[in-house]
Amino acid sequence: MESVTRKSVLQLEERPGDSSSSSDEEINTIGNVPLDWYKDLSHIGYTRDGIKLLRRKRVGPLCPVYVKKGFYYLYDEKNDEEIALSRNDLKRLVSIVRLQNPSGATESGFVGEEIVFWTGTPRIEPIRNRNEPKRSFLPSRHEAAQVVKLVRSILRRKRIEELKEHKSEKEDLSIWEETSFEQVGRSHHYLPPPKTPLPGHEESYRPPPEFLLNEEEKSKRKENNELVPETYNFLRHVPLYTSLIREHFERCLELYCAPRMRVRRRKIDPEALLPKLPSPDTLRPFPDSQVASFGPHAGAIRAISLNSNGQWLACACQDGSVSIWEVATGICRIRIDFQEKLKEMLASFESLSQATESEMESMGQYEDLSILHVAWSPKENDFKLAVCIKHFVAVVNVAHILYPDEAQDSQSFGYSVVGEPSSNWKDWKDERGNLGRIAIIEHSRKVQHVHWHQRGDYFVVLTKNAFGSSLVVHQLSRKRTQSPFSKSAKGVITADFHPSKSLFFITTKHHVRIYDLAQAQLVNKLVTGISEISAMSVHPSGNHVLIGSVEGQLVWFDLDLSSRPYKRIRDHTYTVSSIAFHPTLPLFADASDDQTVAVFHATVYEDLLQNPLIVPLKVLKLPHNSKGTGVWSICWHPQLPWLFVSGIDEYVRLYADTS
Repeated sequence: MESVTRKSVLQLEERPGDSSSSSDEEINTIGNVPLDWYKDLSHIGYTRDGIKLLRRKRVGPLCPVYVKKGFYYLYDEKNDEEIALSRNDLKRLVSIVRLQNPSGATESGFVGEEIVFWTGTPRIEPIRNRNEPKRSFLPSRHEAAQVVKLVRSILRRKRIEELKEHKSEKEDLSIWEETSFEQVGRSHHYLPPPKTPLPGHEESYRPPPEFLLNEEEKSKRKENNELVPETYNFLRHVPLYTSLIREHFERCLELYCAPRMRVRRRKIDPEALLPKLPSPDTLRPFPDSQVASFGPHAGAIRAISLNSNGQWLACACQDGSVSIWEVATGICRIRIDFQEKLKEMLASFESLSQATESEMESMGQYEDLSILHVAWSPKENDFKLAVCIKHFVAVVNVAHILYPDEAQDSQSFGYSVVGEPSSNWKDWKDERGNLGRIAIIEHSRKVQHVHWHQRGDYFVVLTKNAFGSSLVVHQLSRKRTQSPFSKSAKGVITADFHPSKSLFFITTKHHVRIYDLAQAQLVNKLVTGISEISAMSVHPSGNHVLIGSVEGQLVWFDLDLSSRPYKRIRDHTYTVSSIAFHPTLPLFADASDDQTVAVFHATVYEDLLQNPLIVPLKVLKLPHNSKGTGVWSICWHPQLPWLFVSGIDEYVRLYADTS
């Protein structure tokens, strides 16, 4: 750095107020970096061009202001240079030290002695010695409200101007111009008035000639004050008639009283109305394809039944025989011809031989001896089989035939008979065959249906004829028969027991009645709302009932919820012939006459506040048969998701999960 000479100092004094270039622009461009970082280095920073500023060895005292050769200097540590001070600079420094104005001038420009405003003598005017309040530092709420008010008025004025411009753009409609109802409706929300009913042929001012009357007919109508049709060429030729004012008044009254309210159509997404159901793949296992078939049989299969352990399948054939198949191997173990057995039974009963001579003559008819229903006992390890044929129900214990190596008691069916049996109970011993003793129950009408109680002791039988139907409950241990209803019922479709309570379900064509057998009274009546019921099934929990209709609908009832239907399912086009719940899995299926079987998932929750989850899974289509269409019976395997289906053809098909 160049040394400051006396000449440079004089030049500074000649231009007071001007500073050197070093004060305007710093040489060291390190910014606000502390200088202690460079104390151990040979340089103190960098220039704008990136050149190092080398540290110089300072000669003299370490104070920032010092006298050197009769002049005052100021040392700039950052730029490492000495700045010479002029006399004006010294005066300013002295004024700053004395807490005076550095320039030595007042506001009015007078340069002189300092004016003291406070001499220390007391005055009359009071002096406030308190702090300013807090509200003086906060913005005024009144002013803020005024600003908001002004802003709103500006925005309102802007909107008014926009509305004026928008109205000016519209064209004025002429009231005499012919405009359509759509244009008027858009601008004025026009609603058309109700139309007047069109006049008939006689009420027309120009009726057809065949409606005109002669003089005699006109005179008769005038006497009875009836309308007399007349013809006119033009409407203006119609004269004034008596009911003209009344008709105009009624028309005006109709227009005045007509509801003139515009109904807006709501735009609803159809997919939003559909329930969100889980995917069927997450609800496996369920039957989806055919894996086996049992057959052929001698005729169409009217009913099928599976025993309690799911090992034996009983098929009721239309030729009067029952075939028992082993499910695991697909082998027909035994075939019982009840047509021949019935002939032997009727011939052996001396009391029945004379009364049934006419029936013995008709034994050769094929359809009279068809077995209508067959059912295994639901009791575990129980092999009793109930068969419905003509007017009889035969109960057979086939345990010794299916398991010949094990000793089985087939004489009393595992029960000890208490008391005398009823008159309609007969015991017959199969001497020619190997069935042992068979319990025969005679009825006055043709037997249609049999259903066991869960304990395997009671079973209900439905009988029908041309005059009506009746329900009969039999007890196998005592060989007793009782009729819960004194009168014959009409239109009874089927009946069933509650799985755990003493409740009895009776299905008619339009209602489902629930009776309490212990108290002998009606508990509930389910209103179906369908034309005719065709099938019914009770859930294993007993709190839900599923019925099928002739129209192909399924109706689900939640007994804990209401006596009205909980859900309706339309999955068939023809009559629902059979419905079955799975005993252990959340599945149910229904069969229809359109040769389809629908499989559903149904989860029933223990929480009464949560509704059952019903999900359609699969529609199984049976192969086409030339003998006819329809499915007569279905049943589930007790533990596995296997479904057995029988139809008009001679086969029983097994459907299972193949995924």
